[in-house]
Amino acid sequence: MPRERPQDPSPILRKHSIPHCHWYERALRFHGSDTVQFQYYLLVDSVSNAEAVLLAAGWSPAVHPPAVVEDFWEPAVDGLPAVLSPPVAHPDAIPGEDDLAVLFDVQAWPGMSEDLSSSPDPNSHYPSLPRMYCALVHRVLDSLSERFTSYLVVQLAYLSAAVRSELPSPELLETIDPDLHQWHIDWLKGELNMYAFATLAHERSIREQARNGAWKLMEEGTAELGGLKYDREMEARIRASYGDGWKYEKISDDEDFDSLGEIKSDQEIMVVSGKPSVELDTEVDEGEVEGGTAGVDKHGGEQADV
Repeated sequence: MPRERPQDPSPILRKHSIPHCHWYERALRFHGSDTVQFQYYLLVDSVSNAEAVLLAAGWSPAVHPPAVVEDFWEPAVDGLPAVLSPPVAHPDAIPGEDDLAVLFDVQAWPGMSEDLSSSPDPNSHYPSLPRMYCALVHRVLDSLSERFTSYLVVQLAYLSAAVRSELPSPELLETIDPDLHQWHIDWLKGELNMYAFATLAHERSIREQARNGAWKLMEEGTAELGGLKYDREMEARIRASYGDGWKYEKISDDEDFDSLGEIKSDQEIMVVSGKPSVELDTEVDEGEVEGGTAGVDKHGGEQADV
């Protein structure tokens, strides 16, 4: 039996002038990532309006695979997104596992409202780089769900790999949220594991101070004030364990920025077999590093592979 091809809900939403933009993997692909695309995740200004339009077009209520719900949204913040499946074009066709539309309320994603569009132009329904970057970072800092945080970190890793030449530019710093300027500088410096729990708490405190006008930007980075520094000796042991299968790709070469002083871009994305990998607050047993898994989480869970 033929398998249904995933159906993009965006043309229907554009036809009815429903403000929306693609999110997650399809947004990453728009910015140059070669990540696999899953369900159609969309940010909308009104979940009920967008859902009504799709239902009228023959879509039907569906259920997102429950085993991975916590990977893609945080119920306490995102509520219950609308999940719909498209009409079946052939009566004997098998619906694809990824043939779903998931509608998120844009209000849960800081700053993303300004990137929603009701334009008929298909290319206008993708987030800008600054807005996507900031929204993901804010949610990483705010999330109380370890699984959701891990998924957001993967999104940031793929985005960073796709636009590595743009991230160190002073122009980008000027377009991201002011309360994330220190995060961005710290990330570029590469001295802190930005996704370790201690670093997230450190950067969360800085963001709060910046919002209150009590933070002075530190162009040299804040690794000496808090957070978890990278253990370069441990990483050297991991590289040695992988041999030729392990490599590092830098986001950019060191650069001198007039507006920021000397900011050295030493933040690195670890790549195993061509895939970016990210790490939260982990301890790694040198003897257990194999098959692309970077380690075991201190809290008892396995570290996520990408």
